[in-house]
Amino acid sequence: MSALRIMVLSAALAEAPMAVGQARSRPEEASALATRAMSLARAGRAAESETLINQALRLQPGDSALLAMLGNVLGMQGKSEEANDAFSRAVRLNPSDRASRRSLAAGQWQSGRLSQARENVEIVLAASPNDPTSLLLAGMIAEKMGDYAAAVSRLEQAGHLVYERAESVLALTRALYSLERVDDARRALGELGSLRASAAHLETAGTIAFESHDYESASKFFDAARAGDRQWGRLTFNLALSLYRMGRFAPARQAIEELLGREPDSGEAWNLLGWCLEKSGDSDRAAAALERAVAVEPESEKHHLDLGLVLARRRGTWHLAMETAERAVERFPDSFRSHQLKGLVHVRQQHFLDAVKAYERALALGPDSAEVRLAVTVALWASGLHARAIEMARESSVRFPGDAALRHQLARMYLDRAERGDLSGEEGGLALLRESLALDPDFADAHYDLGSLHLRRGEFRQALDSLRRAAELDPASRRTHYALARCWRRLGRPDQAAQAMQAFRQLTEPEEAAERIGATR
Repeated sequence: MSALRIMVLSAALAEAPMAVGQARSRPEEASALATRAMSLARAGRAAESETLINQALRLQPGDSALLAMLGNVLGMQGKSEEANDAFSRAVRLNPSDRASRRSLAAGQWQSGRLSQARENVEIVLAASPNDPTSLLLAGMIAEKMGDYAAAVSRLEQAGHLVYERAESVLALTRALYSLERVDDARRALGELGSLRASAAHLETAGTIAFESHDYESASKFFDAARAGDRQWGRLTFNLALSLYRMGRFAPARQAIEELLGREPDSGEAWNLLGWCLEKSGDSDRAAAALERAVAVEPESEKHHLDLGLVLARRRGTWHLAMETAERAVERFPDSFRSHQLKGLVHVRQQHFLDAVKAYERALALGPDSAEVRLAVTVALWASGLHARAIEMARESSVRFPGDAALRHQLARMYLDRAERGDLSGEEGGLALLRESLALDPDFADAHYDLGSLHLRRGEFRQALDSLRRAAELDPASRRTHYALARCWRRLGRPDQAAQAMQAFRQLTEPEEAAERIGATR
């Protein structure tokens, strides 16, 4: 039984009078039994109290106060459904019994009957709008229903009661994160320290923060939950993943290596180690770690895909990437992602017609994948099958109207035709670039292409705005810095042009841009 349900029952028990049963015909024996039962309940002897209340109910079966008492002692023993039944009968007999209705709402909330729970607690609040226990319960119900604005409102009105239990602090935190009140959510999480929260509550706090992309808070709570907890391995993995998502690859690697020291057969741990190494620039060891993940868990398609993706990024390992893709296709013949990996490797090798075949097979298996449609489009265009590529891009843009990448690819094909002399496509390409950026304002490639188009047209101020934004979003892009240098020169700003060229020269040759084929890191 939840801490909140216990609190509601305790509040109802504290509010209950010692003398119960108001009917004039009530036998004196039933009253005495009820009084003794109440004393036993307050002393924590719920089972004995239940026996006496049932005896009293046999004497007075229609007494709502006795039924409310029975609901409380049943709830104290964890007999939730029986308690709910008793409270429901008490409320039917006495609709103005707010304590029983509130206890019924708590039971309905705990059993997942949220609409009924909300209806009952709102009836209580209509009569007692400042009752903190009812406000707390109303907030918990609203949070569970996903009505986060109402949850925060009710929980904040409940005042200090929220911060007396980890359960309610976590509900408030989840609602605050959902409303993007990140600083308030962090402050609420800070209250867990004074509650001596359990490892389970600390893990839940970490999970809530992680799911809200607050990886810094998540890492702290996962780390705190690890101490002495039997789920150390899972918590350590979550800690490492949080650090990875923050871009702190060295401490993430340290944590995952600590985990592998205890659990060397964890495929997901080897996989995460591989990505930590890859992000740190150690591609050889990254591939070795991912190969270990495949060996430990060969039934996981993800490990095969991630290994293939890492190998496909470097020219010297393309043959290994193809071997990996072939094994993936053999093991997972009905998975569009395995065929997609094969198509990606063919693109790297510039075997574009083979790539088209692999991607079309992937599309047949995953017709609802926008990224596969994009991959087919790119391969068709690279193969010289321009008409088919444009037809696919147009069809896909209609099918996925909210996908910025598909519109961007169609724009690039129009602009490519314009560069080849077909100027009719330039305005269409410009419009599509703007549509793409309206869908995704942080799309670095679209900003770059828009800046390049303005630069080619002599619209240097517009080009500068787009190229500077592209450089902010993707500072490792050599081509963007080179285009910026050209733009600054055209604007008569040699110092800025020199800085852009210096940034261009300092960057190493880029790795092949990796297509999204299922890697989750």
